[in-house]
Amino acid sequence: MLAVAFRFLDDASPRVGSIEYLERYGSRGLTTLQQRDVTVEGHHVTLHFPAKSHKHDVMHMTDLELAEAVATLLDGDPEDRLLRYHAAGDLHHLDPAEVNAYLHEITGGPYTAKDFRTLRGTIAAAESLARTGLADGETAAHHAEVAAAKAASEALQNTPAVARSSYIDPRVFEAYRDGRLLDLGRSPDAALRDLVAGVDGS
Repeated sequence: MLAVAFRFLDDASPRVGSIEYLERYGSRGLTTLQQRDVTVEGHHVTLHFPAKSHKHDVMHMTDLELAEAVATLLDGDPEDRLLRYHAAGDLHHLDPAEVNAYLHEITGGPYTAKDFRTLRGTIAAAESLARTGLADGETAAHHAEVAAAKAASEALQNTPAVARSSYIDPRVFEAYRDGRLLDLGRSPDAALRDLVAGVDGS
């Protein structure tokens, strides 16, 4: 179940979810997804669920291993939680603490589910800036950065303001102002590491 949760985070970066938000607002996230929120068709997995701020998130993934694993979980009441497991004869639902502890264990670092969203938003912004190309002047640079924040917000299904303040590493914009762009010909993760490392020498 933890491996399935990890793959969801890696493929689509949903919010981790919490019982508090579910009970108070009716919004769901990774650990509070219900079976009815998921559709599996061949290699394709689609999440469609009520999310934060009264929005409805739709996330599409093409991932054979994930599709096969999730298909085995769609065998009960549509309103039952998706990510669940049996231990010592009892049914347990995966919770955010378990997910984050697993992330700590397999990465060896203090990472949480939110870091996946930050990585996804940062890559979306950096790719947008790279496709736009270097700006000629302050106004053009501002427009490029606005477009980058919008690209990140669309990837994460939140607002550009929230994306820029919470889910885009500011070093991406610093690099852009310094005349450096993400290398679109490389793995996004590796290219991003090199891009942001060049800002402060870390």
